[in-house]
Amino acid sequence: MKISTRIACLAVLGFAPSAFAGEWTATSLVGEVQYTTTTQTLYIYRADTSNWTAGGCTVVTAQLGSSFPGVKEMLSIVMTARVTGTTLKFFGDCNTSTGYFTAHSVGVP
Repeated sequence: MKISTRIACLAVLGFAPSAFAGEWTATSLVGEVQYTTTTQTLYIYRADTSNWTAGGCTVVTAQLGSSFPGVKEMLSIVMTARVTGTTLKFFGDCNTSTGYFTAHSVGVP
């Protein structure tokens, strides 16, 4: 394998969720979805109205701010999952003081 190919593979792998600090939430059906234009933030609630959990953390809402690349793509995945009844999980960081799970990635188990 050429050096340039190896570097390209490592660059792609570097953007995988495991490259970010954080962990996956438990899977759930998507309930209410809100987009706030003033903060340009997407909020995702569970369908069963319980909290998102990740490791030892429990928070009410998963969120994705506009500062993250791919917010439109994530909204598309979330809305498709909601309409089709597909469970999702999110990868990111938990903040128990704010009650939000800041998602970096979305997964369909």
